[in-house]
Amino acid sequence: MTEIVLYHFSKRKNSTKRPTGQGTEVPCLLKSATTFQNPTFILQKPMNDMLQFNYAKWADHYYFIDSTTSINAGQTEISCTEDVLATYKNEISNYTCFIERSNHQYSLLDDPLYLPTEEWQKQDTIVAQPVNVFVNGYAGNYIMRIVGAAGVETYYITEKQLGLLVSFMYTADNFQELIDNATTKFLFDPAKYIIDLKWLPFRSTNFISIMNDVNLGYWDSGVQALLIGGASNSPVVHFSYNLELSNPLYSNTDFRFYNGNFSRYFVQLPCIGVIPIDITKTNNGQLVADYYFDAYSGISDVWVKSGSSVIGHYQCQMTVPVNIAGANVNIGDALIGGLSTVSSAMTGNALGVSSGVLNTVHSILSPEVTSIGAVGSVGGILNNLDASVICYTRMSTEPNGASEGYADGNTRKISTCSGYLRCRNASIEISGFTGDQEAVNNYLNSGFYYE
Repeated sequence: MTEIVLYHFSKRKNSTKRPTGQGTEVPCLLKSATTFQNPTFILQKPMNDMLQFNYAKWADHYYFIDSTTSINAGQTEISCTEDVLATYKNEISNYTCFIERSNHQYSLLDDPLYLPTEEWQKQDTIVAQPVNVFVNGYAGNYIMRIVGAAGVETYYITEKQLGLLVSFMYTADNFQELIDNATTKFLFDPAKYIIDLKWLPFRSTNFISIMNDVNLGYWDSGVQALLIGGASNSPVVHFSYNLELSNPLYSNTDFRFYNGNFSRYFVQLPCIGVIPIDITKTNNGQLVADYYFDAYSGISDVWVKSGSSVIGHYQCQMTVPVNIAGANVNIGDALIGGLSTVSSAMTGNALGVSSGVLNTVHSILSPEVTSIGAVGSVGGILNNLDASVICYTRMSTEPNGASEGYADGNTRKISTCSGYLRCRNASIEISGFTGDQEAVNNYLNSGFYYE
């Protein structure tokens, strides 16, 4: 003869919950060949009195009642299965292990139970050009590098100043002594003192400069322009774009903000194009593009940074070379070739000599037209001075926290938790019946409720 306590108790199969209250104590007999894991009790009670009970306790072990069967009018048989989670709740409570999932949501932790459900949607955010850096629309502003009495100098020159300089270059009175001779007039070209001429979109106020007379070779043109750079002043203009990454669906405290299955980011940089951004390398989506424009080369160094971390480094051309036609002839090569032609011509008759010499002189004094710079696109620069931040994102399913939990990733004592839990590689040691330890570990590793 033994005694069991019967309960009417609602609980999940995979829960450590125990019944509260005293229950109903009932004396009973053990059916022959019964086991502790699956006992069968014979009660001296009619079945109708026993149908209300679905749970039992016997010798500090807890059981689910599987079936209630009438033996006769005064006897009932109850078959049970051990509830190992309730039975070994104390051992489970004191166990420390890696918690894979719990009902506590860590929003920044990647969770594989979030699945994308919708098509990608695009958000394009325009980032306006920095203030007072670029000209408004087209303006005839140029960087001119010349050779003069002071060496190689770099000027910021306006279209009006350039017109005055060209007028000086091709006014004969300014070079009268040189061009009195017809041959010298053909060979002399003041444009040869201009190393290059480039249009640029920047305002002159961005450069440290002084007004200075423009000297072409040995000649003072009398035209004043802004002399930039030099020994102590940098010819570099620095400006920035704030490209903070934003997301229409997820905040930067949600792992989907950073996960490429849900969100992808690009930035369009002026004069560079569209580049992908790995947001996990940024500081919560903070992003800045620093441009350093060098007036000498016309090239901008572009550093994309998040805080002190460099995300990318690029270079782009932010000027357009301007053609200036000029006479270009190699005097030495021309004269050598001419003498050879003359020598050959002298072997003919007098008419042949005359025509040969005339042809040689004509070839020497007919210059080839050359250009400084190359053709570029002013509109291509002016129409692309705004940056933009592009985000592609999509919705997702969300796990049921109560029944599936959320990704956890912490090692904790189980008694500090509550609700749904799933452990990884749990291996609790239990001093119980054969199979109980394995059954408990299976529950811990497949998901259970600590209640």
